[in-house]
Amino acid sequence: MTQPRGLVNHLEGGAGTAGGWGLGAGGGAGAGGAVASRDWASYPILRFCETPVVETVLLDRPELEPLGAGEATVGPASGALANAVFAATGLRVRDLPMTPERLREVAAT
Repeated sequence: MTQPRGLVNHLEGGAGTAGGWGLGAGGGAGAGGAVASRDWASYPILRFCETPVVETVLLDRPELEPLGAGEATVGPASGALANAVFAATGLRVRDLPMTPERLREVAAT
């Protein structure tokens, strides 16, 4: 591993980003494809007090070629969030964001 602390920061930050996207944070596009947030003050993002504690365990594999981490936690974190929603509500949500409105839509089907 070249920069373990940087890797941990990247992975944990990606998990927080995925949680925000999954719960409806993030600027994205509004009605008609218009930009939903024009500045950082109006950009909906999870705050530190809203994110769970994450413990990252790195596996040092020196026999393997070094590769980038990319956004390695976004997919698994989104899936974990969907599974948590299912465990709590019995609703299998398959689209993001998992807002109360989306849960009502899924419950109605």
